Amino acid sequence: MSEVLKYVPSGSSPCVTYQITRGPYGLQCSCPGFGYRQDCRHLREFVGELDELIAECRRVEAEYFEERERQEETLARWRELRDRIEDLQKLVFGKSEGVPRGFRR
Repeated sequence: MSEVLKYVPSGSSPCVTYQITRGPYGLQCSCPGFGYRQDCRHLREFVGELDELIAECRRVEAEYFEERERQEETLARWRELRDRIEDLQKLVFGKSEGVPRGFRR
């Protein structure tokens, strides 16, 4: 039994709708073109939509990891500054006066 995945309108006949299904032989379309060639615009667009989503997901994932790397670099810089502040406070005041507001551990 085939599972209907999507209903797609015909490009040439506005009142006609085709079915994209998944069955024992893979993806199929009920349009005449698929019957002749085992390939059609409807299937290519359907699979192309998945390809576009995968590509977008990869772009978002790359942005996430780039941002995460920048955050880690910023955090490392913040820790370095905090440690330098504490070291200088010890030199100036003989003890750490605590980290200025906004620089908490």
